[in-house]
Amino acid sequence: MLRSCFLAGLLYIARGRDLSAPKGPAPAPEPDFPDDPPPDPRLASLRWGAKVGGGSASLPGHLKPLGGHAPPSVDVAERTTLPSPAEMYALARTNTPVVVRGGIKFQPSYQKWTDAYMSEHFGDTVVDVEFDKAENRFGAMPESWKLRKFIAAKARDGVQDRYYVVHDLTPRMRRDWRLLPSLACRETAMQMLVMWFSSGGTSSVLHNDGQENFLTLLEGSKKLTLWHQREAHNLYVDEARKRGTSPVDVDAVDMEVFPRVAQAAYAQLTLHAGDMLFIPKSYYHQVRSFSPGKSRRNIAVNYWWKHPPDHDGEYRTGGGVLSKMVGNVPAVKLKGWPEAPTCTPYPEGTTMDQVCILTQGSGEEDQLRGGGVCAGGGGGGGGGGDDGEDGEDGEGGEGEERGGEGEERRGGEDDEQDAIDDRLIDEL
Repeated sequence: MLRSCFLAGLLYIARGRDLSAPKGPAPAPEPDFPDDPPPDPRLASLRWGAKVGGGSASLPGHLKPLGGHAPPSVDVAERTTLPSPAEMYALARTNTPVVVRGGIKFQPSYQKWTDAYMSEHFGDTVVDVEFDKAENRFGAMPESWKLRKFIAAKARDGVQDRYYVVHDLTPRMRRDWRLLPSLACRETAMQMLVMWFSSGGTSSVLHNDGQENFLTLLEGSKKLTLWHQREAHNLYVDEARKRGTSPVDVDAVDMEVFPRVAQAAYAQLTLHAGDMLFIPKSYYHQVRSFSPGKSRRNIAVNYWWKHPPDHDGEYRTGGGVLSKMVGNVPAVKLKGWPEAPTCTPYPEGTTMDQVCILTQGSGEEDQLRGGGVCAGGGGGGGGGGDDGEDGEDGEGGEGEERGGEGEERRGGEDDEQDAIDDRLIDEL
């Protein structure tokens, strides 16, 4: 009996019939619905329920780059000497941006970092390569290349306008950077040193950062537009999908959707090779890079840091606490900041491979509460081996880099993929 049932089941299956299917007529096919209309690209960066609109295409600056509606009305102070640690603390405490012309010409990297030098000394370092020079925080993930390959691709006709490196400095790279005298207190919590390397032509979104920021420029030029935190409402930052950004298209401001942009007072300036700019924490900014002449090089490094009394996360977005100002400064920024800093100085000539770099998610807050120095290292830490690949950066700095020694080791395993990528580059 069981054998007969088994054979019957096989027969049904052989005829293409499903014994478990319900009896009766087959269900009617689902009706075809037209595809949803494509989303309005003007609204792609907005949060759900964003309150925008009410403008007009007749407003000045409609569909022009940021700043096209009116000339800048805010000045940024300039100087030719680096601030002392006390002056730097005061600038951060009072929310005051400043340009230092020629401020990094003393750095070894300013003289050394040619394409040839970087290929020789850092060429095997695996870096993050982005393929869209107009920043898109909802775009594709970067790819991992050896820096040597990026440098070669950057110099080729038809290819140089595609690639952009954004990567943490490795311990070996940091050896070519001295600790800025303005930040040479062990109480200052260094967070990241990030390299921005392209052939020019890049543009960022309008955003702010969660740290105090020195933008330093080794080669090329950068045009920066800055907005005080009080302009957050006019920049629609509360309506953005991504925290700390504005949804406004920096290349074509839609005044029908974002009319308040025309009311936002702003500053504009240009950095040249050797210059640096202090951007206070949470200050809004947008950056464009250029590569004058035939160099096809624009290379910058950010120093991001905090002072120990800083209250993280309390004023990164617009509205709310940012609307409460004490003179020029968001009220929360003065909370807990003494008028004068405590400064335990580093030795003169300290290089950045000897400085502990605090990172998010690595016990940072505990270290900050402990005085802003790395546990066990007093802000020091070893500088690594001769090649900067085998040593450690000191307790508390381990694992801080996207492009650290682990990625340099991994680079030796990618030769086959590199050969494939090189052939693709040659075909472009």
